[in-house]
Amino acid sequence: MEIPASAYPDKPGNDSAEKRAEDPGQRKSTSSQRFVITAMEEILQLAAVGLTDDFYSLGGNSFQLMMLIARLNSRATVDIDVARILREPTVDAIAHSLEDALSAPATSAESADDL
Repeated sequence: MEIPASAYPDKPGNDSAEKRAEDPGQRKSTSSQRFVITAMEEILQLAAVGLTDDFYSLGGNSFQLMMLIARLNSRATVDIDVARILREPTVDAIAHSLEDALSAPATSAESADDL
């Protein structure tokens, strides 16, 4: 399942998008990675975030990480594994967590009531 492009547009003149495009090692490759990069840049107020960047190494704190998770969950309408992100807080690992959450079978409130 792809995340809609409207959730993370790269605006013309966006310095972070231009810097990433110039550096092949930092280039975005999947919609999930682009989505995570955009959210991290917004929350941490950074101009450029790369795929291997660690959330905490970029200056993020636990409160900001919870903000990131809440933003990803609400915009992608998923429930991301918080423990996994705490263990692996890189853009690439968070994007994989997002992809896993998107591909997980949906559970309904009715089936939860049957338990």
